[in-house]
Amino acid sequence: MELLALWEEKYTAGGVRCDPELLVFGRAETRGGGDEWGALYYSQAREEYKTKVEAAGLQNSSFDPELMGRMEIGRFAGQIIAANPNSLFPGHLVIYPEVKHVRLTAADVSAITQIASDHPDYTFIHNMERSAASIVDWVHFQGYARALPIVGADSEMLAETPRLSVHRLTPDYPAFGVIVRWIDADAATEFVVGVCERLYSNDNPRKQPVAFNLIFSGTDIAVFPRGSSQSELAASYFGALEFGGIFCLPNADRLREYLPASLRREIADASVWKEPEMVDWLVATARELAL
Repeated sequence: MELLALWEEKYTAGGVRCDPELLVFGRAETRGGGDEWGALYYSQAREEYKTKVEAAGLQNSSFDPELMGRMEIGRFAGQIIAANPNSLFPGHLVIYPEVKHVRLTAADVSAITQIASDHPDYTFIHNMERSAASIVDWVHFQGYARALPIVGADSEMLAETPRLSVHRLTPDYPAFGVIVRWIDADAATEFVVGVCERLYSNDNPRKQPVAFNLIFSGTDIAVFPRGSSQSELAASYFGALEFGGIFCLPNADRLREYLPASLRREIADASVWKEPEMVDWLVATARELAL
């Protein structure tokens, strides 16, 4: 399935809003570490759209089935693949299950794992409540026709089997998480679902559900638990895309908040770096599930 070409058909037909005049601060090609980590984009069209949505009180709303039906470009393993009607970049997609549900299932993870493997030129992400999801009642993914700066970030191996290896990000990276690099898709799905189930439940150091983000890139999957002291900005606006190193300035007046050092601090605070017990738990859980 040629995802970018199918998106372009929807865009050409006038069904997709995408600003061709994005301003870029920094370079998306930057690989983890240093103050130049990440890249910042600004879209006037996106700011105007977000302002209208907020004024209409439509945040955290559900999908519009009629609109998304018009945006549909394909289906795979129970997932609907659609052009994002408010695309940040060319090729921006929304992928969501045909049957509405709130939490990720093994079938969801399996499907997106395979889609990511089949489209290594794309990155797919998952946000949820308290981790920047604008829609919280229908689990979904977004896809971007580009690599994120997290690709190539320094990491340390935690465990290795013939089917997969698991790594932890080092302190050079602003957010703490683990990355599974897989050979066997079923093993990767089992690992990710195992971590998610414990984060959804009380089976973690906080003894309560923990919000998280996922990033799927080729045969890599990154898991990021969210910090208990994250700011409201991070909880409502910084999701997996930002944890991967790409930011979109919400409005021109907030540029100072989006300077490189500020972004690193914000992402670090939204992560679990300041919670040693969560860091140790995620490392131990990753080793257990991998082996």
